[in-house]
This record gives sequence, C-alpha cells and structure tokens, in this order.
Amino acid sequence: IYTVLSAPIKLHLAEKRSTLARLAASIVTLISIRSPARLLADGPSQSRKSQHVVAAWLDTLFKSVFVTVSTIANSADEAVRDVVVASAGASFALNRVVEALKSAPQQELKRKLLNYVAIALLALRPNMLHAVASEMTTLGTILGSYLGSNEAAVRKAARAVVIVAIQHVACLGGSGIQYFQMQPWPRQSRLIGHQ
Repeated sequence: IYTVLSAPIKLHLAEKRSTLARLAASIVTLISIRSPARLLADGPSQSRKSQHVVAAWLDTLFKSVFVTVSTIANSADEAVRDVVVASAGASFALNRVVEALKSAPQQELKRKLLNYVAIALLALRPNMLHAVASEMTTLGTILGSYLGSNEAAVRKAARAVVIVAIQHVACLGGSGIQYFQMQPWPRQSRLIGHQ
C-alpha cells in the first residue's frame, strides 16, 4: 500500500488547497496508525521501502507545518505527530526530524520540530536505542546551539528535549546518550528551569 500511495499522497500533501492537504494528512495518519508496527519500527523485520515512503511524506509535511493556512498547518502537525508516535521513535523518523531541524529558518518551525524530537524520544523503545545513536550525537550538537539561542521559545523547547533525552532515554539504557550527557551545554542553570 505504501508504494501505491506514495506519489499521490506526496502530491496532495504539498497541495495548497486546504481540503486536499487535510485529506492527504488524514490518510497519512490512518496509514501510520493502522500499519503493523514492523513496517515503521527499526528491527530485524523492518521494511525499508515503507520507511522510505513515510520519510518522504514527513519531508513534505514539514513544509506544511508552518504555513499561513491554519487548516493545512494543523493537519500537517497532527500527521507528523502521529507518524512519529506510530514509528515508536524509529531512526528514519528521528533522522528526518533532525535533518529538518538543521535547516529550519523560522522560530515556530524550530519549536515544532523540537517538539517532534521530544515525542520521538518518548516513543522510543528500549530495543531501538542502538539504531538512533548517530541521530542522538547530531541532535546533541544542534541542541547545543539552540540552548544559546536568542529566541525564548526555541530555548525552552530545546531545554525540554535535553531533559527528555537525559531522563527518559538514559533510563532506557541508551548507548548513544553518553555523548549527549557530556555536551558542554551553555548556561547549565537553564536546564533546571531558569529562563
């Protein structure tokens, strides 16, 4: 089903007519939620083809998350959240979010992408920690710069991701978390709650 719907869904996700974009986002949500976990999660029986298709959908959805038409933005936001949760923090989903975060131009988009990272880390399963080690390293570097940002909303979201990563992922026994915990974060007191 992923390969058959790949191109039409991607086309409609990029559509500027809110009805078509909302319908495509709803289809992505339904497919993600109703698909067997093995199609999106990392593991021995993973399906690379379905992950590749969903990663392309995520890239298109990221462009719609921050648009002036609120119907399109809200449906894209909901679809991204549902895909990230359905993938259980799989490396392909976390990788797409981290890559989008590297080049996000607007403050609101950065904040939303950081929220998706937090959701992905919370959805992460213990048996998938080894698969996201490289994403954690890249994420640690990005968060280091965002914690020193002049944008308060971005700093706050980055702080939340750091707390989630250190508390939740470390509790799962993450191997990639050592680098993350040893980062020289700017103004350590900001992680404790001071703004």
